[in-house]
Amino acid sequence: AKLEYVTHSARLSAWFGDGVARVIGAWRLARTIQPDLVIGYHLPWNGLMALLIARRSAAKAAYFSVGGPPELIGGGIYSEHALFSRLGRESSYIEGRFINLLREFDAILTMGTRSRDFFLSLEVDTPAIPVAVGINDTRFSSRDSTGRDDAEFDLVSVGRLSAIKQTDEFLKIVAALEQEGRPVDAAVVGDGDQRESLQALARKLNISDRVRFFGWVDDVEGILKRSKVFMMTSASEGLPHSLIEAMLTGMPAVVPNVGEIGDLVVSGMNGYLIMDNDTQSFVSDTRSLLDNPENLEQFGEAARRSALHYTVDERVLVWNDALDRIMKSSAQSQSAYDPE
Repeated sequence: AKLEYVTHSARLSAWFGDGVARVIGAWRLARTIQPDLVIGYHLPWNGLMALLIARRSAAKAAYFSVGGPPELIGGGIYSEHALFSRLGRESSYIEGRFINLLREFDAILTMGTRSRDFFLSLEVDTPAIPVAVGINDTRFSSRDSTGRDDAEFDLVSVGRLSAIKQTDEFLKIVAALEQEGRPVDAAVVGDGDQRESLQALARKLNISDRVRFFGWVDDVEGILKRSKVFMMTSASEGLPHSLIEAMLTGMPAVVPNVGEIGDLVVSGMNGYLIMDNDTQSFVSDTRSLLDNPENLEQFGEAARRSALHYTVDERVLVWNDALDRIMKSSAQSQSAYDPE
């Protein structure tokens, strides 16, 4: 009831571009409402803008590190930033400037504990607080009691079809299972600049009849509930919404041990964490689930229990605690900032 969405002027955007329009719009809004806290998502531009606006309006400033350590390491070369990802090589100078910028914030918000620990290791004396996001559980309620024996798809992958998501590896895993005599039917949900090349790869691997490309869909929950195992092969992640959503439907996950995924997936309990994106590990762990219906069901039940910690109601409690701590004091010890 207290949430209002405001965006920058379309006229300003037409005149100056989205970036400048966003700065002007945020600046005007801050002067009008005099906020207590300004949060900037990602570095450097949004974070820097939040910091400048906060200082001018006597507010506190927080940086939300949605992308995690890759936003800083090497100057952002491993991030998805349009500029810094093109550096060509790591820049210790830019990385150092980013770290200095962190010292100016009153708090750093992270998607999980791995990023929290990374920022603590930098010794910047800025509290690092894991908060993550909340998912609407009513959309992703688990399947009915009949289980997943009759599921249409053995594997499902959800995400942008871009290089960093490495969906080509997903297709290679499907092909490897085929070669091992364990053919699977797979769904790829999402769109992006690699869609045509991925469809061509599926044909080259002789699995085009096994993989269905859905593109973007509004009812992703419908496809998730028609699938047995969720798989992700990304090179980098934070704590993906798609993973939480899949697990909320009662589906185990076979995913890489990157970003904050380890906060949610526990190998041998609700899925499998794959080290170094090893294809053979993906294949063997996926087979162990698909060939054992009892494990598939037990892992799925455990997956839903784990994902319920990331529903909106649960995250509201975490966010309220984090915001309360930021506003009360920005000088507490970093170890106190752990609402988990």
